[in-house]
Amino acid sequence: MNEHFVVIGARDSRGGDAATKAAMLHRAAQAGVRIPECIIVPDDAYAGWAASGCPVPAGLRDGLLVIRSAFSSEDTARSSSAGAFTSILRVSASDAGALAAASVRVRASGHGAAVRRDVLIMRFIDAHHAGVAFTEREHEDDLVNVVSGTAEALLAGTVSGQRLDIPRCRRGESTDAVLPPWAQRLQRVLQLVRELAQVNRWGSADWDVEWADDGDTCWVVQLRPVTRPTVRNEWFTMADHREILPPLPSRFMATLIASCAGGLFAWYRRADAALPAARPLIEVFEGRPVINLSLLTDMLRGWGLPTRYVTDAIGARDVRAVGWRVARMRTAWPALARMFWAQCTAIGTTRRARLTILARDLLQSQGQVSPLVQAAQRRYVLLVQSMFALSAAMAFPLALLRRTGTLAAHLSRQRTPGSDVIEALRRDVVPSVRDNPDDVARVAVGEPPAGVAGAFEWKQWLERHGHRGPYEADLAQARWREQPTAVLALLRHELAYPIAPRSLPLRTAGEWLTLPLWWLARRPLRAREGLRDDAMVAFAMIRELLHTAADAGVQRGALRRRDDLWLLSVHEATALDVGATYDAEFFEAREHERLEEAAVTIPADFRRYDHLRRDPRKTPNPVRETWQGIGLSPGRVTGRAWCAEGPTSSPPVGWVPEQTILVVAAVDAAWALLFRRVAAVVVETGGELSHASIILRELGVPSVTNVSGILADVHTGESLTLDATRGQVIRAILPVSRAH
Repeated sequence: MNEHFVVIGARDSRGGDAATKAAMLHRAAQAGVRIPECIIVPDDAYAGWAASGCPVPAGLRDGLLVIRSAFSSEDTARSSSAGAFTSILRVSASDAGALAAASVRVRASGHGAAVRRDVLIMRFIDAHHAGVAFTEREHEDDLVNVVSGTAEALLAGTVSGQRLDIPRCRRGESTDAVLPPWAQRLQRVLQLVRELAQVNRWGSADWDVEWADDGDTCWVVQLRPVTRPTVRNEWFTMADHREILPPLPSRFMATLIASCAGGLFAWYRRADAALPAARPLIEVFEGRPVINLSLLTDMLRGWGLPTRYVTDAIGARDVRAVGWRVARMRTAWPALARMFWAQCTAIGTTRRARLTILARDLLQSQGQVSPLVQAAQRRYVLLVQSMFALSAAMAFPLALLRRTGTLAAHLSRQRTPGSDVIEALRRDVVPSVRDNPDDVARVAVGEPPAGVAGAFEWKQWLERHGHRGPYEADLAQARWREQPTAVLALLRHELAYPIAPRSLPLRTAGEWLTLPLWWLARRPLRAREGLRDDAMVAFAMIRELLHTAADAGVQRGALRRRDDLWLLSVHEATALDVGATYDAEFFEAREHERLEEAAVTIPADFRRYDHLRRDPRKTPNPVRETWQGIGLSPGRVTGRAWCAEGPTSSPPVGWVPEQTILVVAAVDAAWALLFRRVAAVVVETGGELSHASIILRELGVPSVTNVSGILADVHTGESLTLDATRGQVIRAILPVSRAH
């Protein structure tokens, strides 16, 4: 033991009493982390050390040294003071004068501050790779900035380095073989650092680590607690939001959905309290609420489950596929057990959720926006949380049915509220209208039937289904009872092109054998569709009451017109209750923002720092001839592509249904009105079990979903062949003749 300095990592209690930077290095070295040989010269011993000729241990007397500050103001709970004080590299260990001068400069960088000025002297690592790594509990990847050679330019901010996400490695797991050797060594070092809970005197398990790899060993040269969490370049997906929302949702709905992010992810956190609490599940990009795909896949990676389980469920791309990890599953068994129980009780939970969703507390809003926003938030959270449980409950039997090849056949026999929209129109309204020539004439010009029988059935249909509509998950979108134009267009089509009821073939032996599995999946599947229908009943009621509140805002001059409400964020809208007003200039600026957002094409999957507003003309895509997706309802159709803008569109004049293939970005239940007017359907983004996918199967329309990128390659009028049995879309070799 030397009276002038303390050897870091040695059995010397003085090391633990040093300031934070040195104390954490000391304890980390004692715990087995590879720390370069180093000493700390305490502030109160510095004068004696300098007077004694700046002695160092024998192991530091050859080669080069690094002289660094280890002041008491560094690496505190609130501030790291990173880069605030001087560090001097490549000081010759044999030159006592250079060592003394360097230590004086380092101490002088803290002159005037009321701090303890310890000096850290460390062996210089001639690194092949070096950098900074952040390892944080809320992420399954460690964020690494790396450069070749030493890291002083990176730490000084004069070079950017390479930014990498390196998978976290746990004790007992092997390092990632696809990574370069230095990264594998860093994986193991960061695993050891994460286990140093007793080292961090501030109680954090998140670490900022400076490291250097000399080609054989990865050394930790500094570690400090993370004072502010990093913002990662995470993956996001539109996924099933593209099915339930318009291409550019209202500002009101986008912000309402984002405000529900904490409540939505709370369903998973009830199963595992260790899941991230600060990473939002939903964020808004260019006016669209998008799902944090990295958060969901991190959750499954932590539990040891394949990431495709969540990407398949929401219709997203598995951008970083990870498979089973049995050891992690054993560790996560309490969370998995709670998830299993949630699946077993999903039907009962959904039944209670449906009662809450249909509760009449909405009527107590008294013209205020805030209680209606809160009611919409509660119902949206209940809706999505219940769908989480139901989707999990049906996942296993559906996976087995998919493996046996009988899933599509079972689904084609299913009937839900979504498909009943079409069947009720064909079964009840069409016969009543067809028997009355005057009603046929009225429907032909876009007017509802007025005859006794036709008007009665029409009103009954609107009573049962009028709460649905295009992009119905957006409160800003009109319901069919408000704007029945699309329904009347389908009614006109059904009168002009009567279609015989679809006859189902007899069950095959495989279907009979897998019938018990289908019964397990059918109950949660039907409960999910019923839940969605109930939620849309509540949404229609909330929309009407919000209109009443908006009308009051118009009367007192807070809004220009009723629909201005949908241009506001929920925060801005609730401010109406306390007297906020928005003038014409505000709304003109907001409408300009919306036009700019509408011009941006959001990819199905993207990363946080992607430049979403880049000009697509500068990066042309190669022409493709085939596309692969997921077949929904079998059949092979050759026809012309119709890239429809929305569910209220109509096919081009002169096109016949038998040769029309609907090609769309995403679909929801409202698109069912168009499904009967085309021969086949191609969907760019969608899950195999989404609401619209189920309806397509139930209606028996040949269709393929999850056909990534097709809208960038195909335009209205181009010839396509759809082979739904194989999930393929192919450019037709011969053009299809135009119908006259």
